[in-house]
Amino acid sequence: MHWFLLLFCFWTLTTEAKVVRLFDANGDQVDAYDAILYRLEPGDLLEFENDARYEFQKYLGQGKVSAIVQVKPFSPLGTDPGTITALRLPKYHNMNPKNGARFPVTFLDYSIDEYPKLIRENVPVPPPYKMVEHQYIEMRLQHPEFDFDWFFTEGEKLPVEKRKLVMDQLLEFAKKTAHFRKIGDFSGAQIVFDSKLQEWILIDFSTGSKLITEKSLLQRIGFPASSIFRIDAKYLLWEKNLLKNKKISYSPFQNDVLKMISAAVKEERKVLGYASGLCRFQMILKKLFKP
Repeated sequence: MHWFLLLFCFWTLTTEAKVVRLFDANGDQVDAYDAILYRLEPGDLLEFENDARYEFQKYLGQGKVSAIVQVKPFSPLGTDPGTITALRLPKYHNMNPKNGARFPVTFLDYSIDEYPKLIRENVPVPPPYKMVEHQYIEMRLQHPEFDFDWFFTEGEKLPVEKRKLVMDQLLEFAKKTAHFRKIGDFSGAQIVFDSKLQEWILIDFSTGSKLITEKSLLQRIGFPASSIFRIDAKYLLWEKNLLKNKKISYSPFQNDVLKMISAAVKEERKVLGYASGLCRFQMILKKLFKP
């Protein structure tokens, strides 16, 4: 009787739920991919070639090349109701006729390739559970409260205690990326403050991340947690028409944020053995007096 009820539940779930396939047997996007992706309804079952199935719950957001949806991994015998994850799916590929590049799919694959390096280097990223090239990344569900772009322009309005907590955690994030001189596709919109974890998370990235090397220090290449934030803020202010073709001007709060980030990263690099002045001088001497 027990097994009969389980089978009945399984039959009910599989007959009532609409099964949706976004990719064909070759792993290519199906016709009308975008239309199908953006017409998903709660309860629809997303089915993939690796036999993975996910119950669609809701849309979480989208960027230029991907959409993020909230799902529950599907099992015919039921799932733990607490098992809620997120899927990052590429938008329609819009193949470039000049070079055959499929930008959304390509950027998804870039992220898949970059994940191991960032995890190995302890960068705070959403842990991936499954990754299938050209198709999707299943990852931990995040709870973004705001991103760095918002904090940089509006963070001063936060209550004092909250602002201090957020800033302290931002400095921790800066320290954890201090040994990088570049993170692929880094921008202020790509890092978010997670309301549940109470920390900053890098939620999106591309290939091309690079660690500090002696050569990069000799070339005076800036560090990501200062120079990239500063560059990003520059574009951010421009887009908000705050520059008006004038020299960049930061508010006292914004200056404090950038100065604290710079100080935190410089201090962390000293701990790591990358004290800029002396370290650079020592490397120059080493280069000049090679045996």
